[in-house]
Amino acid sequence: MEVLRDAEILLSNALMGDRSIRREMWMWLVSDAAHLPVLPGNRRLVSFFTKLCLDPHIRKKEERACHCLLQILIEKKADQVAELLFDCKPEAYASLFMIAKSQDILLWFDHFTDNGLGHFQFGSKALTQYALRKREEVWDLLVWSSTHAHAPVTVASQPHLFSKLNVEETVRNLARHSRSFWRSREFGDSLKGGQLVAIDRPYFVKELFRLLDEEGKSADAVVRLLSGFIGRCSLTDLMQKVLPLLTDEALLRCLCHALGREVTDSGGDSVFQMGRRALQSAIFSVASFSSVDELLLFNALALRSGQVLRTLRQEASQEELKDIMKMLEEVQTCMGHWGTVLLDNSISRTRRMKAMILRLFAARYSLEESFKGGQEAITATFARNKVLYSNASSATDGSHPHTVDTDSRLESKQSAKYMKVSGKKLEKDSKLHKHKSKRKRQKHASDSEVDEHNLLEGYSGAPSRWQISFEKYCGECTETDAAECLHMLAACIHMDAWQTL
Repeated sequence: MEVLRDAEILLSNALMGDRSIRREMWMWLVSDAAHLPVLPGNRRLVSFFTKLCLDPHIRKKEERACHCLLQILIEKKADQVAELLFDCKPEAYASLFMIAKSQDILLWFDHFTDNGLGHFQFGSKALTQYALRKREEVWDLLVWSSTHAHAPVTVASQPHLFSKLNVEETVRNLARHSRSFWRSREFGDSLKGGQLVAIDRPYFVKELFRLLDEEGKSADAVVRLLSGFIGRCSLTDLMQKVLPLLTDEALLRCLCHALGREVTDSGGDSVFQMGRRALQSAIFSVASFSSVDELLLFNALALRSGQVLRTLRQEASQEELKDIMKMLEEVQTCMGHWGTVLLDNSISRTRRMKAMILRLFAARYSLEESFKGGQEAITATFARNKVLYSNASSATDGSHPHTVDTDSRLESKQSAKYMKVSGKKLEKDSKLHKHKSKRKRQKHASDSEVDEHNLLEGYSGAPSRWQISFEKYCGECTETDAAECLHMLAACIHMDAWQTL
């Protein structure tokens, strides 16, 4: 295990020491976690997101994430937000129209028609109904565009005259001098449907945030509405929007404590999909990391191994790269008895899982190095690892999979499942050249979204395709993604062994 600790330290120093690389690894983690399949109603996640807004200390630290949650709430539950603010803080609407742009005022209040009061809409309907009912209080606040004011009796009989109002000045007068209008049933009725909050969502986000700071009944009402919404919405969608805004501390708390073992099966039966699910389970359901840097490192090694290797080759110094590659070879050697490590209960679950990920990463490096020899090297690797394979293009013609001899690198029949193979999803980047000194980062792309046809240097021409199988797993791969395929196959087998404990 000493070699594994040394390998972890060496890789951490090489990757975390560069702020730009660390930032990219942070974005990888956020992207990988945000796309995890999580069932709605996960109590710990609902509680975590609710506490972002409920706890005053957390709310202050995670203000950006809290604002994002409130923004989503306003977008999805506009009618309930409008009603809540009307009940708890109606003066917020008056304050809005004191500072609102002319077009925003007209958007809500300029809906008069020549067809009578019954056809007025939104704020126009509320304003006219209230002005006629409370004419003694507010009629003098109405500003007319015509040369003279109109009497209430005249306007009541000729409601089309309301179209002569200077709407902007009238609304600003009401905002400054008539608190009762904004508390009236007429204005409250105009809010049904929630269209008003769409006029200036950032303003209403700030108002909800202020209510939370005030605490008391108003804050409780916001929290009840928010927690009810979070409990019924897609937590996966929520994670995609909120996780990028969390601090490192909150991200660790979310992924290692709130998320816990709540990752579900996302479906898909290809070896790539099953392997990725196995690695996701290792990172987010089994291991318990003590720091964000640990989580960043092992998420990258497990789910972004190809990108990590490319990063090391392109940005590490020659001496540093040499030390890393030597260390990875030592990891391969020392982990020959992986089954023994797996069964050693004196080693914590997290350390054993970290050992497994390091082993798979080291094997991925070995595969990429050996696969530079082309098709013969790939099929030789299949043979050494007892992987049955056939040419995919001729499989339908009755060709039979190749049978292979006992794997000299496997400890025994039983330990065949602990293969020394690893891989990473084919990373696509059509602009990548093998002599390129600096890579073009794609910060939000998943491994499956990047195309890297030169990942395995030395390949040329159209890639051959193989159908492969090992134990209960099967898949199809080409020269360019053979390392990835074996990596995912190995991940499935390793996690199968883990789950039998």
